[in-house]
Amino acid sequence: MQRLAVEPTARGWAALAGALPSLPALEKVYLHSNPSLDAEGGAALVASLPKCARLTAVYAWNCNLGAAYPKLQALHRNPDHP
Repeated sequence: MQRLAVEPTARGWAALAGALPSLPALEKVYLHSNPSLDAEGGAALVASLPKCARLTAVYAWNCNLGAAYPKLQALHRNPDHP
């Protein structure tokens, strides 16, 4: 597992979202407990994460995602861990 530090702003989340598809081995994204992750940042992630072919899990609880939360959860494709 590798950790990335993100600038806790909409700009930081958008930068992360733009970079994630360039990580071909990315399987899991842990975003939980990031109160700065709001609906705008969530929307950027919803747009970019489907481009991550090996992605199986997205963990995003305890954020301020609003309407983006169920869309991120829908990307969670790990049947062994809901």
